[in-house]
Amino acid sequence: MRTRIAALALMLTGALFVPAAPASAGGVGSTFWFTSPSGGPYLVPGDSISSSTSVNLAYGGGRPADGPFYAYVVPRTNDWQAAPPMPAEALVVGRLDVGVPHDQMVDVGVSFTIPRVAPGAYWLEVCNRPCTATLGELWASELRIVETAAEARLRARIDRAASAAAAATQRLDTRLTRRVDRIDRESASSSTVGIWGDRVTALENRVEDLQAEATAARAAAPRYAALGAGGAVAAGLLVLASWRIGAGIRRRRELRALLTPVDAPAEVVPFELEPVE
Repeated sequence: MRTRIAALALMLTGALFVPAAPASAGGVGSTFWFTSPSGGPYLVPGDSISSSTSVNLAYGGGRPADGPFYAYVVPRTNDWQAAPPMPAEALVVGRLDVGVPHDQMVDVGVSFTIPRVAPGAYWLEVCNRPCTATLGELWASELRIVETAAEARLRARIDRAASAAAAATQRLDTRLTRRVDRIDRESASSSTVGIWGDRVTALENRVEDLQAEATAARAAAPRYAALGAGGAVAAGLLVLASWRIGAGIRRRRELRALLTPVDAPAEVVPFELEPVE
């Protein structure tokens, strides 16, 4: 079920492969994030957009002195940052505003209009002109361009629905996992109770047998008493039966104590032995 929902989410969003960020020499990269005038992530040719960020200059890349720097729109590839060199199909769309460096950081901003290009995924690359150096740890930014504003709004709604479905799936998976764990624990506990319950039942049956033997011994006692020496034998048998009954009762109590940590089976109605005459 989860696999189907995840596949549906990917189909709805038209998710595109986002390659891994380039390895850096220990610095922290930054990028621009763009939204359409309506607030969504999908852009339409003619949209005027802008963004700003802070760039780390301590690790690799060019310096502000290597500028001026420009923004290029490039069809997206599996490489996070293609420049330099800049691909021949790159379009210059604006000039980067670069602030004054401070503590190996510099604030930058860019404003431009989405060019009339085919719908698809693009990079916004930053490089000087001609392209020989990028600026510090400023990485390429993603642009998702569609044909119309209506399509942009629709795709944004689909993305939100897919995100909600993914979150709901995660919550359901968590609840199911907890329930399965609880069932496993209850099953293990029930197995333990079942084992001890069987032993208690067997002991109760044995005690009932001993009770029957004691009853038969009491009924036969008067006849054995009239036989003299035979009466002594009968009395011995009665003592032995009483001892066996007492041992059975003690064993039953021990098993009851072992059942205390778990849910024990229903309490067995106790019995009372009549004194042997």
